[in-house]
Amino acid sequence: MQSDPNCALLTARHRARTVLLPDWPRLMPIELAAAYLSRSVSTIRDRGPSPKRDGRSVLYDRHDLDRWADSLGGQPLSPLQREEEAKEVERRFLERRRGRR
Repeated sequence: MQSDPNCALLTARHRARTVLLPDWPRLMPIELAAAYLSRSVSTIRDRGPSPKRDGRSVLYDRHDLDRWADSLGGQPLSPLQREEEAKEVERRFLERRRGRR
């Protein structure tokens, strides 16, 4: 049996992550969100999308993470996505502004 040449390019760490998490959860804590995007926790906390709160749990939605990553890559957004993103940016701005007072 011949191995997949693309699999050989993956590091052991990435292979282990793929084996352990074949399907990423819809909502995930910041550590898992950082691993999902291959970013640091501080990057997600400081520059990433807004988390969702469920009681004391702070969770990141996989769809928000994907949209944020797409915007970093300069991928074009549909008109509906642009509108949603503008509302999200405004909401985060106002939330941070209220926190400073």
